Amino acid sequence: MTARSSVSFEQLLLDLFRAVEAGGSWTPFFASLTRAMHLDTCTLILRMPSTGDFGELYSYQTDVEFEDIYRAIGYRDDPFRGIAASVPVSLDDVISPEALESSSFYRQVLAPGGTTDVLALNVVATDGQTTYIRLSRCQPENPFSVLEKSLMSRLLPFFESAFRLHEQRRRLLLERSAHIGALDQLAFGLVIIDEAGRIVRVNEMAQLLLASSSLLRVDQGRLCGGGGNGGARLENAIASMHHAGEGERQFLRLTGPQTGEYIQVLLRPISPAGNPVPRELRGVAVFLNDEVSNRDIYLGRFGQLYGLSPAEIALIDELLQGSSIAIAADKLGISENTARTQLRSVFSKTNVHRQAELIRLVLTSLAIIA
Repeated sequence: MTARSSVSFEQLLLDLFRAVEAGGSWTPFFASLTRAMHLDTCTLILRMPSTGDFGELYSYQTDVEFEDIYRAIGYRDDPFRGIAASVPVSLDDVISPEALESSSFYRQVLAPGGTTDVLALNVVATDGQTTYIRLSRCQPENPFSVLEKSLMSRLLPFFESAFRLHEQRRRLLLERSAHIGALDQLAFGLVIIDEAGRIVRVNEMAQLLLASSSLLRVDQGRLCGGGGNGGARLENAIASMHHAGEGERQFLRLTGPQTGEYIQVLLRPISPAGNPVPRELRGVAVFLNDEVSNRDIYLGRFGQLYGLSPAEIALIDELLQGSSIAIAADKLGISENTARTQLRSVFSKTNVHRQAELIRLVLTSLAIIA
């Protein structure tokens, strides 16, 4: 029988839930579990590998080759594939020694590492998704007993909670990555400000504007105007948005009288989704639009999406600014016939038939996040 472990149940739980924290690792939990149960290896399969899916598999004290083999083959004759959830079982519970030794799972997974017994537990935690725990020993004289199975049963509700938290965090990180990627691809600037007035996120376009414009600056982690009345108006508008109600908006136009530079600013209050908070706790989203720079970036992406030439993009740019074909041709230094030929080419590539349709497509295209 296995000697009594010096690892407490409380320590196992602490290591388990630390593993699902941001930046956590499964290694300390595996190490504690290995000491507690006198294991040789541990494997945790949070998502089973399948065709086209590498899966999510963690192991402790196993050869890296084991993970690659398991992912590549999957092993239909794995004796634990069909076991019921929430019930810890060992090899002797599911397969005879003769049947085990004749299986490819034994020959390619267990035998090379000298594994003599495996304790398995399938845990259903989230949306019917099953997590697989496999604990192994290379100790012929020490098969898994009722004591080890009882410990796994005692850990079961904590496994369910931990794996559910892990899946929720994984999905949140995936959504956050998608949101951040989309924000950085926007053709206008976005600055997100927290309830205390500190900047928490600046997308790529806003970074460009902050670096090139004299109308905006960052001072001690706060968004400020570049000076003069325009700067005071921006700072006052941000302060008012901290106390604004849902749906309220404020629009500003910051101008540089001497340079002719201007930036459009739209402010709106934001609060955590599904969690209404008092008005004084609202964050602020600040949208920034430098029309010339934004239009250049946006039209460049639009041209990439539809395979337009630089000359065709330049023509669209003039049309967006309200020029007629004749005036656009004159500004671009081409004949009106050439401009009309280019416009027909644009119609063909974008599958529109009129100039109004083209302008509407440009203004509503996914180029805004391309």
